[in-house]
Amino acid sequence: MFNIMAAKLIGIEGYGTYVFISSTVMLISIVIKMGIDQGITVLVPREDYQAEKSHIITAGLLMMYAVIIILLSIVLLFSKNIASDILNTPEYSQYLTYYAPILLIIPMTQVSEGIFRSVYKIRHYVIGKSVLMPIGIICSFLILYFVMEMNGLLSLFVCNYIGFGLGAIYMVWHMQRDKLIAISRKGISQRMRQLFILSLPLVFLGMHEYLIGRTDAFIIGYYMDEGKVGVFNIADKVAYISSFILIAAGSIVAPPEISKHYNVQAIEKLKHVYHESTKLLVMVNTSVFFCVVIYARWFMDFATGGDYNGWMLLIVLSFAYLIHSLFGPVAYMNSMTENHFKEFKITLLMIGSNVILDIVLIRYIGIIGIAIGTVVVLFLGNLYRTREMFQKMSILPSLKNLFIPVIGLFTYLIIWLAVGSLGIDLTFVGLTIEALCFFLTYVIVVYILMVTREEKALLSTWITKRH
Repeated sequence: MFNIMAAKLIGIEGYGTYVFISSTVMLISIVIKMGIDQGITVLVPREDYQAEKSHIITAGLLMMYAVIIILLSIVLLFSKNIASDILNTPEYSQYLTYYAPILLIIPMTQVSEGIFRSVYKIRHYVIGKSVLMPIGIICSFLILYFVMEMNGLLSLFVCNYIGFGLGAIYMVWHMQRDKLIAISRKGISQRMRQLFILSLPLVFLGMHEYLIGRTDAFIIGYYMDEGKVGVFNIADKVAYISSFILIAAGSIVAPPEISKHYNVQAIEKLKHVYHESTKLLVMVNTSVFFCVVIYARWFMDFATGGDYNGWMLLIVLSFAYLIHSLFGPVAYMNSMTENHFKEFKITLLMIGSNVILDIVLIRYIGIIGIAIGTVVVLFLGNLYRTREMFQKMSILPSLKNLFIPVIGLFTYLIIWLAVGSLGIDLTFVGLTIEALCFFLTYVIVVYILMVTREEKALLSTWITKRH
């Protein structure tokens, strides 16, 4: 919602400029992170490293900030060259200088996910990243823009400093309170070498969807105008809602369990974690996808003022994440089970293929080609990952999960025909009625047909305990 508000207040072109600059900085932050969060997730949950977890975490943070200082200095010194030669827009040099120092903050929030999930205290990361940071960004933007009457683009940059800073302070405070940061230097240099060797192949793990989205925005900005970048980013942000549960179950809950079970060769437990995570992902992503389909045209017209036809872009991007969910946390199944070098190659191949497809398709079919390329890359890349997973552990996604999107499709068509026959206006209220009817019907049908007796018993026990 913040992205929509910002786009409407400062204009879709100004918002597109902000997205172009922030995408560039975010790509640099991924390089800075060097896969340290994933390396921590591999090592810390294992029993033989429990006594040294603070040294492992501290080693990772020290490595990260050494790289930050080097890369930030390069960006600030050569901002004019980066703006003219890489971004293809010399006037962006000033904006890049304003926003680049946020690299001191953003990698900390990114690495914190791996730190807290590895010690099973992910709530601290969720509060810092999903509560404090958005509140800080939205409140500070409103004050800067309306009260202090700051320039719209500049106020977006400043509010990000405040929001990310607030989240980072909260998370660092909890790390110190929970004694996750080592004061003694003994053993840290040894852990640095170990973590560097393990983490480097994991640098893109869990970030491939984000990387694909940022490179998409970068290519649109290079070949088209800022307005198209803004439209794409709004569609991508909304579509990414359907990937939120993929992040929650796939990259936060599952990886420590995968690493722990594989370390003791509990393959059946590992298989159970994978299948249950995948089933949950598909159930939630299916419901979100069809709700996006219902609201797509109204939402994109509202967000862009009707000047850009982005509803089809939104649907295709949401479909890409639905396809992605069918494979579950397959990337983590490879990376947390000593198959990380192959996962690294697959991710590089996916990102490279996405760039090539973007460049080709954007010239022939425009911005929609970017979204189609994302569908193709995520589908083929996950097929390749699944092949590697099967060769190592003889585990495959359950074909039964394919019935869940089919149930969602038939439910959507039935509700759509019913709404049409009743003559309900497709205003926001009418669309909300349609979405609620779809969601309730879908949940009931999925619960009856797809939830097992054991899962129903567990759910009933959980509800009983809660009350």
